[in-house]
Amino acid sequence: MNRLLIGCLSGILIASGAIANPVHAIAFRQVSASVSQGIGGGAVPTLDVSPTWGLTLSFIKTGELIQQVRVGDPSRVLVDFDSPLVPVMQSENTPTNQGRIASGATIIYLRQLSEPLDLGLRLPKDARNTQQIPLTVLTVDRTNQRRLYQFQLLLGRKTDYSTVEVVPEAQLPQRTPLKVRPVSTTGRASETSKPLTPTVKSGDLAQRFEQALVQAQAQQLVVPNTPLATRLQEMLKLLKQGTSLEAAARQTGVPMQVVNQIFN
Repeated sequence: MNRLLIGCLSGILIASGAIANPVHAIAFRQVSASVSQGIGGGAVPTLDVSPTWGLTLSFIKTGELIQQVRVGDPSRVLVDFDSPLVPVMQSENTPTNQGRIASGATIIYLRQLSEPLDLGLRLPKDARNTQQIPLTVLTVDRTNQRRLYQFQLLLGRKTDYSTVEVVPEAQLPQRTPLKVRPVSTTGRASETSKPLTPTVKSGDLAQRFEQALVQAQAQQLVVPNTPLATRLQEMLKLLKQGTSLEAAARQTGVPMQVVNQIFN
């Protein structure tokens, strides 16, 4: 299938999805660029690929251009771009090719196929039966700095969004850290709120953390059986033993930013 046909096919499919459900088709979701790069120990972002209108993955806000894309099972996912990919040689800082890169692809269009293509991949049975497919994206910024992004595609899920934006941490809405009203020596609650501290009873803190963790897993903010999920469970055990929140996070290597996201 030539590139022109793929581009036309992707355009037709995306347009038809927008007509079928115009409210959902324009919904946006944002994911952290740093988390997608594995910075801070967060879980790999899971992206739902709707069978109705597919998925648009945008790197516009990172200011980077797409150089390479690898899909775990390309026989089931159609991939297209808004512009040609940046060639590897173009991004190399050679004496004849120094300076900024002019232009290239910033958007990836993903579409689940109704039937897998016969590409002769000979993938193992487990790889062919799963609905979770890894997606790797290699980008380069306009000063030739390369970055590697990891995502997990979940096929066949109806979603309330059709576009995912990869956004630098500084541009994401900042969540308010969990706050409590510390108890004064007189037994009355203080009028000022402070960040969560060991003044909270350890039993109450462990219970709240456990409830927040269950909710985070239900919302796919924390993926089970990952290093981060294991560290969070170890942190919960420390909290139940009376360890303070900051100390438990420090001992298990869980960033406080992740802890605040789970609580909120």
